[in-house]
Amino acid sequence: MEPFLRPLRNLPPGARRGSLVLVLLCGALLGFFIFRAFASPLYRQYQLDFGAAQWIEPAEFAPVAYFRREIFLNAAPEQAWLEVAATDSFKIIINDRTVGTETNLKTRVAQIYDVKRSLKPGTNVIAISVVRDSYPGSAQLLVCGGFKEPGGKTGSFISDEQWRVTPRTGIVQGTEEWVSPLVQEQVWPNARRATIMEHPVHITWVERNPLLLRLPPSGKWITAENASREAVFSASVHAERARPETWIQVASSGSLDLLVNGKLITGMAASPLKEPKMPGLPRLTREPLEKEKVEMTTPPPAIVRLPQNLKPLPTPSSSASPSPSSSPSSTAGPAHSESIPELIATSSQKPTLDAYDISYWIKKGPNTIVATVRNTQGPARFLASGFIVRKDGSIQQFETNSDWRVGDQQGAQKQRAVEAGSNGSAPWGYLTQELHSPVNISDLDVVAKPIAVILLTIVGTIALWLLASRFVAAKTHEALRYALARDALFHAPIIVGLLFLLLPRYDFRFPINWPFQPRFVVLAIVALLGVRLFHFVPHGRITANLSARIRQLKNTVSAEALPYLLLAMIIGLGFAFGSLVSHLTGLREGSDRPLPMSWFLIRWLLRAGFLASRSGRSGCRPSLWAHFASGLSR
Repeated sequence: MEPFLRPLRNLPPGARRGSLVLVLLCGALLGFFIFRAFASPLYRQYQLDFGAAQWIEPAEFAPVAYFRREIFLNAAPEQAWLEVAATDSFKIIINDRTVGTETNLKTRVAQIYDVKRSLKPGTNVIAISVVRDSYPGSAQLLVCGGFKEPGGKTGSFISDEQWRVTPRTGIVQGTEEWVSPLVQEQVWPNARRATIMEHPVHITWVERNPLLLRLPPSGKWITAENASREAVFSASVHAERARPETWIQVASSGSLDLLVNGKLITGMAASPLKEPKMPGLPRLTREPLEKEKVEMTTPPPAIVRLPQNLKPLPTPSSSASPSPSSSPSSTAGPAHSESIPELIATSSQKPTLDAYDISYWIKKGPNTIVATVRNTQGPARFLASGFIVRKDGSIQQFETNSDWRVGDQQGAQKQRAVEAGSNGSAPWGYLTQELHSPVNISDLDVVAKPIAVILLTIVGTIALWLLASRFVAAKTHEALRYALARDALFHAPIIVGLLFLLLPRYDFRFPINWPFQPRFVVLAIVALLGVRLFHFVPHGRITANLSARIRQLKNTVSAEALPYLLLAMIIGLGFAFGSLVSHLTGLREGSDRPLPMSWFLIRWLLRAGFLASRSGRSGCRPSLWAHFASGLSR
C-alpha cells in the first residue's frame, strides 16, 4: 500500500489535503449512490389515480372545511378502499370511527386506506375535515373510493358537487356531532368545483401500491391434513426477470416466519398481535358499584357493526372471486374443513393481512416462498396472496391453495396442503389489510453492507485517480504532482452533480428513490472516466489566459459587487437545475409548488450574515443592504 501511495508525497501539504478531500468525498458519494441503486434500494412510492374525481371546496372562502357524504350499502363489504388528497392536512372519520390523518404543510397530501372494517350495512357517513393554513386559499379535497359487496355487486364514489361542506360544525342546531348520520344533510351547502391554477396538480406519493386494495380478495386458508399446531408451507413462484415489482400479503393463525429465497421477510418479533395468549388468573367476583349499575342499565350507542363471528360459512356460489392461479382441486376445501372442528373454536385472536414488498429478493426463474406457522391454541393456518408486475405492465397473481406443500420442522416428507376456507370465511371474515416493512435482523444488511460498498467505492476511486495520473504523466511528460492535482480537480463536478441529484428527495413531486436510479449511477461513472480526457487538451495557453482574466476581473470588480454576483450565481444554478429536472420529468412550474432550493440558499446566506458581513467590510451602506435583505426574507 505504501508504494502505491508514495506519489502523494510529491504534492505540497495543502494540495495533498485538498486533493484527498475531493477524491474521498467523490468516492463516498458515488458509493452511497451505488448502495442505494443496487445493494439496498429504497422502498417504492406510487401516485394515486383519482379518475374522474374533482377537487372540491366550500362555496365561500374557508381555510378549514368539513366535508360529508352518505353512501348506502345492502351488506357489509368484502372489499372497500378510499383514496383521499387534500391541502396541507386532513382527518377521515367513517361512522364515528377515525380511519386516518395525514399532515404535510405546503403540499397536497394524499393517502389510500382499507375501509371495509369501517363500513356497515345501511347508511354510512364519510366525514373528512380539511385544514389549509400554510398558504392562502380555501381548503380543498379530492376523493375516490370503491367497494364490493358479497355476491359481486360493486359501487364507487368520487368527490363532486354532490358532497356537502361547511366551514362551521355548528351550522346544524342540536347536540348531534357533524359526523353523525342523524344530522340533516339537506341543510348543508353543496361543495363547488375548485378553481386551481396549477396544471398538473401535484400530490404527495404513497408507499402502498393501490393494487393491494383494488384487486379482488384472493387466497385460501391452508393447513396440514393432521391439523398440527406447527407447520411449514412452501411453494414456488416463477418470475420472467430479476427484481420485478412483487408484493405479497400474508396472514396466519399464530406466529409467522416468512422466507423468500432464504431471506427472512418477517419473524415472530414482527407480529406481536399473533403471539399466543397466556391463560390468566380467574377474576374475582364483586358487587358492581352504583355507577356501574347505571352504565349497565343504559343502552349502548346505536352503532351497527359487522357480526363476523356469526357469519355463515360461504357456499361455492358465494365464495371469494377466484384468481388466475386457482386450481380445480380448490373445491375440496369445505369437505376437509369439516374434519377439523377445533379450527374455529381455538383461534380467538383475529389476524391481519400484512403486505410486504419483496421485489428485491425475487430472481429470474423459480422463487421459493416458505412460511412457518406456530399456534399453541389450535391448528396452524396460513393465507397468502400476491402479484408480480410483468414487463408489459400486466399482473401475474399467485395465492395459497391446495397446490402448496406442507411439512414440519423435522423435515418429514411434504404433502399437499388442505384448504380450510377462503379469505372471508368464518371465524374472521375478510381481514384488515395493513402495510409492513420487511424485517432486517442481519447486521450484514444494516451495517456491514453499506460500509463495505462505500469503502470499496472509495478505494476504487483512489486507485483510479492514482493510475490515471501516472498514465497522464507518462504520456504528457510532465511532473506527476501536476497530473495528480489536476485529476483531483476533475472530481469536483461529479461531486456537485451528485449533490444536486439529492435535492429532489426534498421535493414532494418526486418519489424518494428518484435520485438513485441505476442510469444516474452509470452516468456518474462514465462522467468520471470521460472528464479525464481534458488531461490531453493543450492547457498551457488556457491556464495563462485564465490567470490573466482572473487578475483582470479582480482588479475591475469591486468587493461591493461580490455579494450580488454570488446571489446571481445561486439563482442561475437554481433555475438551471429546475429546467433540467423539468426536462427530465415533464414537470411544470405551479402555484402551489415548494420554493426553489436556490431561494432557500439565498435566505440562509442572508440570515447567516455572510453577505452582510462581506458588504460591511467593503464599505457598502448597511441600511441599503438591510432593506434588500429584509425584502428577500419576507
